Amino acid sequence: SNAWRNPIDLIAILEDAFAKLSETLEQGRRATPGNVTNARERLAPVLLGEDAQAIADGLLEVLAEGTSMADLAGIVAYAAALRIARFTPATNSATGIRRCTRLHLPTPCIRGCGAWTRRTCCAARSTRR
Repeated sequence: SNAWRNPIDLIAILEDAFAKLSETLEQGRRATPGNVTNARERLAPVLLGEDAQAIADGLLEVLAEGTSMADLAGIVAYAAALRIARFTPATNSATGIRRCTRLHLPTPCIRGCGAWTRRTCCAARSTRR
C-alpha cells in the first residue's frame, strides 16, 4: 500500500530534486555567487513552511544562483535555529504534552515504558511550592 505517501509524496519530490541536482550545481558554478544574506532572507521562510515542493525548489534555486554548499548548509542551520527558537510549550498544547522549561524536551515516562508523559516538568513543579 502507498497510503503512507499521502497526502504528499515526498519520494517523488526528492527524486525530482535529485534528478535536477547535478544540472543545478553546474549552473551554480557558472553563476556569479549571490549575496548569502539575500538568499538566507528569501529561503528561511520557505524552509520554515510546510510546502515540501517549495522547499525543494527553493534549495535548488539558491544553488543555481551560485550559493555554495557551505553557505546553503549555513542557511539551513539558520532556519533550524529559528524553528527551535520559535517552538514554545504553547505550540505543542494540542497534544497535551508539556515540555521541560529548562531543557525544552518532552518529558519521558518515569517508568521507562517509552511513552511521553502529560505531567508537568521538573521546573514547573519546583516553582509551585
